[in-house]
Amino acid sequence: DQLPDALEVKNIISEFPYYSDGSTAYDSVCIAFPEQQIIVNRWGWFSYEDFYRFAEDIPQSIRDSIDAPSSLGTVQAEPVRIQGASYLWILQTMNTGMKPRIQIVFLVNIARLRQSIERALPGGVAAIDILDANDNIVVSAASGAAAQESAEVSALISGWRYRLYYPKAPPR
Repeated sequence: DQLPDALEVKNIISEFPYYSDGSTAYDSVCIAFPEQQIIVNRWGWFSYEDFYRFAEDIPQSIRDSIDAPSSLGTVQAEPVRIQGASYLWILQTMNTGMKPRIQIVFLVNIARLRQSIERALPGGVAAIDILDANDNIVVSAASGAAAQESAEVSALISGWRYRLYYPKAPPR
């Protein structure tokens, strides 16, 4: 397979923050091309080996998934601490048919993600917890309203759960 035009990939990467809610929760976005063993980010094109040399904080489980991508459209995340701040490496595999085509790798600042979620919480939702497949709370955000009840929604592919807290409904 052929790689996309270098300028096109660079433009896509530079525009990622605008595809979100406009927050700056993403500190880094990379696109990995499994067949070519190349990672592209805002600094350039790198072999996997060269990329790992300067991205030392990528957890081994994320590296393993980049090196040997699954044939399913998986989402994987690993929390890390970098210079005292909490971050989350997120890997999303995108397929053509059953074949991994690209992988998008995000480095997300958890504090900025929390602020972004708190701004976006719909009325009536007091708080949200995002839990990974192992029941660890990845992000917790609150609007300040009192919460008395909760409901959970599960993501099919990643195994993550989203627990919403809301005030108790008044009796009818």
